[in-house]
Amino acid sequence: MLKTKKNSIAILIVLGVVGVVLSTRYSKQNELPHILMPTIESGVLYDVSMTSSDLPTLRRGVGVEQYYHILLKAGISYKFTSHVDWLGMEAHLYADDGKQIGEMECAYRARCDFYVTPKKDTWGLLRIVGNYDAVDTDKKFTLEVGESASLYGSTPPPNRTITLRPGTLPVINSNIYYTGTVSQKDVPFYKSGEGSIQNYSIHLPAGQKVQAIAKSSGFDISLQILDADRVLVSRFSEEDKRDACLQVTPPKEGMYILRVMTRNLDNLKTPGAGDFTLEVSTNDKISQPCT
Repeated sequence: MLKTKKNSIAILIVLGVVGVVLSTRYSKQNELPHILMPTIESGVLYDVSMTSSDLPTLRRGVGVEQYYHILLKAGISYKFTSHVDWLGMEAHLYADDGKQIGEMECAYRARCDFYVTPKKDTWGLLRIVGNYDAVDTDKKFTLEVGESASLYGSTPPPNRTITLRPGTLPVINSNIYYTGTVSQKDVPFYKSGEGSIQNYSIHLPAGQKVQAIAKSSGFDISLQILDADRVLVSRFSEEDKRDACLQVTPPKEGMYILRVMTRNLDNLKTPGAGDFTLEVSTNDKISQPCT
């Protein structure tokens, strides 16, 4: 009797451990990945191309954007320089606390720059925006980051030239329940640095109803589904609610962009942080329509 009881307890313990392991593995598999941003360096002249395959901006049908990381060291002055021919471009630099620390706008055979001297080591996020019709032809310009011992000091010429390649979007699947996180290191919703944007690539069928639901832990959350040319549908969370639900019937089968946008409406000056869930369902997997 005692032996049987001990065996039963041992079996329950083993089952409990297996359950925890499987639960941990399942949750990790369904964590939303973040975009892998390429890293740029100082002392390099980058050739930048912006095409219709880049990410659309929040402005409907106007412009595309790319994201890059750069390590900025405390006490060193950095000069960001761009030379453009016909493309109108912007560059916005954010510190790892989400605050914008530098920006420039440049267009039509101009040479533009800005300087930054960080007080501490930080991983900067550089957001490059091409201000042109997203279906336009290929547009090119150069970008250079130089180091100087003092603000507005001279910087050495670049030691090599590299073609800059943007990062690829993480791919997610429909009919899977995902968990995600929002942090100050995300791409900001606003150019000034507040809020966050996370973009994913997802394959959607033609002619079938698709539903996306996002729920947050305490911040405003919004959704968009886009193709290469336009925003198909947007849905913003309503006042006093922390979720968003949208439905769309894609006109053609293929890869689409699913964009999750978050803001801290209680204090727009802070980026906000927390957790959210995301689920994209198709046809018979839709339990109930959006209200």
